[in-house]
Amino acid sequence: MATQGTLTLQSFSTENADFYCEYTLNQNHGPTQIYVNAQYWYPNGFDYEIIDKENSKIINENQYQLFNTDDSRYLTFEVVAGQFDGKTIAVNISAI
Repeated sequence: MATQGTLTLQSFSTENADFYCEYTLNQNHGPTQIYVNAQYWYPNGFDYEIIDKENSKIINENQYQLFNTDDSRYLTFEVVAGQFDGKTIAVNISAI
């Protein structure tokens, strides 16, 4: 896993494959890349949310860019909207 900033919290449930992390966004870093074991944990796919923790609102799709969408092993994205720089970003991933 790599984050677009400094990782401050990470958890994973082996009971239901829920993944959660928080990091302080630094837009001078490269994208966030989270390994998702599709074969074992997410055989039917997964849902994700990228959240601005300051106001608990989901970051809109036009405020981040997805990468490597053909590679189901990773969720890779970069928050591109400048207003989030320095803020805490949370990521939720859950199995479908």
